[in-house]
Amino acid sequence: MNKIRKVIDDAESIRQTNPAEALRIFEGALHQAINARDEENITAAYFNIAIAYLNLSNFSDSLKNFIAASETPHAAKDKKLYAEILRGFGTNYFRTYNYKEALRYYSLSEQASIESGNTSNLYHIYMAFGSLFNRLKLIDRTLEYSLKALAIARDMNDSSNIQYSLMSIGACHYQLHNFAEGEKYLLQSLEYSSNPFAEANAYHFLSLIFNEKGNSAEAKRLSQKQADICMQYNFPEFEALSYRFMGDVMLKEGSFDSALEYFNKASALLDKIGEKIINFTVKQRIIDTFENKGEVIKTAAMYKELYNSHIEHLEKNVMFRMEQINVQHETEKIKGEIEAERETNKKLTLAINEVNALNAKLHDLHEEKNELMSILAHDLKNPLQSIYSSGRLIEDHKDNSSMLDELCSNIKTQSERMFSLINRLLDYKSIEQGLVIARMLPMEPREICHKLVIDFTPLAAKKSIKLECSIETENVSLVTDKELLYQVLDNLLSNAIKFSPFEKKVFLNCRTKDNNFQIEIEDEGPGFTEKDKAKIFSSFAKLSAQPTGSEHSTGLGLAIAKKLCDMIGARLTLASTPGEGAKFTVTLPLEGNN
Repeated sequence: MNKIRKVIDDAESIRQTNPAEALRIFEGALHQAINARDEENITAAYFNIAIAYLNLSNFSDSLKNFIAASETPHAAKDKKLYAEILRGFGTNYFRTYNYKEALRYYSLSEQASIESGNTSNLYHIYMAFGSLFNRLKLIDRTLEYSLKALAIARDMNDSSNIQYSLMSIGACHYQLHNFAEGEKYLLQSLEYSSNPFAEANAYHFLSLIFNEKGNSAEAKRLSQKQADICMQYNFPEFEALSYRFMGDVMLKEGSFDSALEYFNKASALLDKIGEKIINFTVKQRIIDTFENKGEVIKTAAMYKELYNSHIEHLEKNVMFRMEQINVQHETEKIKGEIEAERETNKKLTLAINEVNALNAKLHDLHEEKNELMSILAHDLKNPLQSIYSSGRLIEDHKDNSSMLDELCSNIKTQSERMFSLINRLLDYKSIEQGLVIARMLPMEPREICHKLVIDFTPLAAKKSIKLECSIETENVSLVTDKELLYQVLDNLLSNAIKFSPFEKKVFLNCRTKDNNFQIEIEDEGPGFTEKDKAKIFSSFAKLSAQPTGSEHSTGLGLAIAKKLCDMIGARLTLASTPGEGAKFTVTLPLEGNN
């Protein structure tokens, strides 16, 4: 081994923990290798410089050096190294949310690894595929590749890779709500001690599992261990996740100042590495904390700060869905059809242009406190609550196959509804502008009323509220948009439960009257004052009533319900006397009378 190579090898040991110092050493080695015309070490230096920049979140310079490494004469001859360079390209694109190019380069690296016999790189490629599918919420595919990687790691008897694979499998099971199986694999991974990143990840998911069990003390202890490892080994993203989790626990416990401290630490780290999506969720939590503290001025300031973050988040969210669809349909064929990607890239470019045009139209939402973000947050909460409740019931009724089938079906339905809502309510203004089209089709309302009872009974039970349903007629047919009608009723029923005192009743009544079909949602809550009624359907309306179970309210639910009613030809009315509850009525014409 010559002196230049020894310098490079020694610096690799601090490439993760001290990337800035490693970068300085690699650049010095590159200068020496160029002067010595040492092709092998020129390539090695460029490659390591690229990785150091990647660890510093300098993606532009990282990409430049990966390109430089790939274009050297030595890279063309050393097929094993070339496979690793291709993986470097993929990781760079993955870190910058360009999943299409990440998939392409990972596929090329997989092929090059197999052809060159680079088993070690093939292991890392399978884990990279797993990370990509995990980002796209295709957890079954993540689990598939994690198991492939584990088989390779065991064949190689590589304890570090075995540890990381076991952790990844455990994380997959956690995300699939197989908590017992997830805990088993995560604890197995902690039996090894050669991969600090895997150890930090294992503590992260174990903290989530213990929190699900209600053991917040153990969850916080594990999360702190995660943070300590991340600080020691320079894993800023996972350190930020630890702080976000600790903030969530403190927020739930009512320790608002401590929660803010953790959330601000997380946001500072994410700002430093340029991570936008997780940071967006952290800033939302900061807003929630300010609102809980009653600090209106700071809340408003955060809404203003969050505007630009939301625009970026929206673009990534749209690209995320496009990439997910593309990955699902193109993973297999992309390996042999790289040239065919040109046409797909054109479509992606057009789609991104459409996103940019959409962002321009969203600019005027700045004065409306970024209504879209709040609408999405509001309308995703109820289906997520239903999914969460179903998950908890699954834990309690593992041996009841019929109930499991019903609960799994509910989880699938609610997930599909969230995806549909994101697609159809991306732009709040588009409802008024006619860009969202109601799909008016015949339907029987009994089905939707029964589904509401099923979906909201667990939520009502948390406050000991009895949900009563009365359907006075059968074989009634309406022509309306089923999904939008459900969302109207979802918002009204959610509000009724949210603002009702504990141990009261909420009524869902369906009847025909005067050639119309009426759906009434009535509660025994505080009702509405005349001042409330004057602004009841306004966006961000702050009314006199407050949630009775510390629930969050954006003031958008009734505004959304009114707009959607207008779209589907329904009439929304309110009857209420202060102190005597409220009754919202949705009136739709029967089929043949509209």
